[in-house]
Amino acid sequence: RPAKSLSPTVAPELRPRHRKILALCLSQGRDLDYAEAVIRRMSRGTETLASAPAARLDACIAALARQARREQEDR
Repeated sequence: RPAKSLSPTVAPELRPRHRKILALCLSQGRDLDYAEAVIRRMSRGTETLASAPAARLDACIAALARQARREQEDR
């Protein structure tokens, strides 16, 4: 299934974080729905990938990076 593209409404200062999230998802064979679910879980359903603030995006990046390391160790 193809990855969703980044939202065009993302603030310019958040675009690098969104690109990093997309890259991490793609490197793990996932699409942005996975990152969307991570952010929803972290925010208890109050935020989405498009509406999350920088701190939440940073936390999502950290979670995705940890998941990638775990998957590497399992191989």
